[in-house]
Amino acid sequence: WVRTRWTRPLEVGVVELATRSAKVPPGDRLDQGLVELEEALTRELHRYRGGPAPFKLTRLGPVRLDALPPLPPSGASAVERAQYTSSLQALAPTISEQTGQNLRRFDLLLYLRLEDDGDAEQRFVEGAGAAGGDFGMVQTSLNDRASVLTLVAIGHELLHCVGATDKYDAQGHAEGVGGLADPSLGLNQKQAEIMVGEIPTGAASGRLPTSLSEVAVGATTAAEIHWR
Repeated sequence: WVRTRWTRPLEVGVVELATRSAKVPPGDRLDQGLVELEEALTRELHRYRGGPAPFKLTRLGPVRLDALPPLPPSGASAVERAQYTSSLQALAPTISEQTGQNLRRFDLLLYLRLEDDGDAEQRFVEGAGAAGGDFGMVQTSLNDRASVLTLVAIGHELLHCVGATDKYDAQGHAEGVGGLADPSLGLNQKQAEIMVGEIPTGAASGRLPTSLSEVAVGATTAAEIHWR
């Protein structure tokens, strides 16, 4: 509830995690992408209410590790979830040492798990997090870490942390009215609802957004995070 008063931007540390041998490109494009994501989410907030920007995103890293942590376990028990959270918290001294940042200054942490996929033609972005949780994690590739899909996944996981729920079905397509950026358009959508991540093109089909301008926060999500 305190997070979603929206009286100030929530400070978010975007922590890049990479192996010691990974050849991580310079972070300029990701820095710019995070600024664009901040601006996109601010525009969406202002469609519903006034106020300051909802998030301030700060890139940290890359933090070099012997091995990358796994994604959060799906369908895990409360004990397993607690163990996983503790394993991430144990990384805090390493992150602080390598970045010079005290993680306590951040309201939320978003871990960006950078996979080295070499020359693979098929890449994917995957995120995981719990509604109302304290952190999110996004898995992407070294070469795609500043892509639109990675930025959308970061935004998706951040909104999970402030109470938004997924709005897609088992096949990843928009589910119900809440999964539509603009319900008045039916299945002829022009934007992807951010908690879906896909622009519907039919009853069981869709396409991925190619820019942040094709992503919106729908009315149901806006209500969940107290933007309306």
